[in-house]
Amino acid sequence: MEIQLGPASGLIDGSADWDECVIASLTEWNNHLGQTGIQFNAVQGATKTPDAPDDINSVFFSNGIFGTPFDHSALAATQTWIYTRDGVDETAETDIIFNDAKPFNCYRGARAGRDTIDLRRVALHEFGHAVGLGHPDQDTPPQQVTAIMNAYVSDIDALQTDDIQGALTLYGVTVTGIPFPPRDEVLNFLLSLENEYRDGLGRSRNHASFVDTEGTATWFPEWLRYVLNDCSPAEATARVLLQISGQGTQPVCGVVPTGTIHFPPRNESLDFLHTLNAFYRDTLGLRLWQSHVDLEGKAVWLQEYLRYRVNGCNDTDASHRVLQQIHGSGAMPVCSVSASATMTGTWVGDFPFSSGDAIIEVTLSQMPDGQVTGTFSLSGENLETGVVGPEGEPGSIDPDGAFDLRFKRARFADFHYRGSIAQSGQQLRGTLYDPRFWPQNPSMVLNKR
Repeated sequence: MEIQLGPASGLIDGSADWDECVIASLTEWNNHLGQTGIQFNAVQGATKTPDAPDDINSVFFSNGIFGTPFDHSALAATQTWIYTRDGVDETAETDIIFNDAKPFNCYRGARAGRDTIDLRRVALHEFGHAVGLGHPDQDTPPQQVTAIMNAYVSDIDALQTDDIQGALTLYGVTVTGIPFPPRDEVLNFLLSLENEYRDGLGRSRNHASFVDTEGTATWFPEWLRYVLNDCSPAEATARVLLQISGQGTQPVCGVVPTGTIHFPPRNESLDFLHTLNAFYRDTLGLRLWQSHVDLEGKAVWLQEYLRYRVNGCNDTDASHRVLQQIHGSGAMPVCSVSASATMTGTWVGDFPFSSGDAIIEVTLSQMPDGQVTGTFSLSGENLETGVVGPEGEPGSIDPDGAFDLRFKRARFADFHYRGSIAQSGQQLRGTLYDPRFWPQNPSMVLNKR
């Protein structure tokens, strides 16, 4: 892409010029496109006036789209030239034009208002069109997803799971969403469940089924995986039957929410197992086999096992919890889910940092009740110490994400700031404030790297 956006000064995020602001968006896309085999390449210094078509992918400011004036509300436009060769569409050129009448700047975090439009997130959106994505919220029917590719600018300033999954799927990369445990561990759990029904509950082996244990261990988790990744039960069932018929793993339907993962009602799981049983009988023509566990038992206990697994429990812990439930102990809490992230941001102004980035190392734990707790530590230019808690200990993040930030700059007294860290969709975001102006005017907006 030939970037011809020109000079700028005083950009909020410290970018040297418009080109640097927009190239950051190219880089963010490239970080997620590796599996597709495509990458954006930013070319600077071109002097040729963009034209269409001229076989050059150009990114530039203009008052219109190659002679057609912008609509008064339009921020930018992406124009793609496609040729059809031997019945196959081939992209020959993609140009991205930003409306030079709009008050652009470059920053992170929440929108600063109509008079300060973030060029970087608009560029992220337009490069998504260059990849081939449309507006999910204007699809038929509209999708209710969190995405930079939604039609209107929002507080979202980074690629979301839906954006990334959409691009990967478009280029034939299988998107699996929530990871499920290895199939052999699921199979071993089902075999142990058979033994428990036989030895612990004294059940006879008289429940007929056309689906054997290995089939259940394979296809029931697949069905749940689709459901947990925003497919309806019917959509999930259709995808599983396509897989059984040799069509390969199908794309998931949407974005995975952050936090504790909630499973579908058991009657829907039981309905799927009945459908699977009929498919094995009528389409695959397989023979009956006998089980100690009836279909309802499989729907209940295999789902419980998988619920524990995707919510942070290992194989042993999940199996132990299920066996306790079978013997009347009631549902047990899921295991904690932990995540680590590095957050970085540029301080607004020259005090207490002289310039540059500050880095916060964050470790969060998602608890069974959905609360997030954790610790963090701070490092940055001109910091004598990274003290963020009492006696140099890592700072503590409250369940609501709030924290106190205390640190020392060389040759100065201690400084005290307030802040918060929160998860929004798949993103981790933090803000730091001078308590004199809390909660307005953030001194720093931090984003997950």
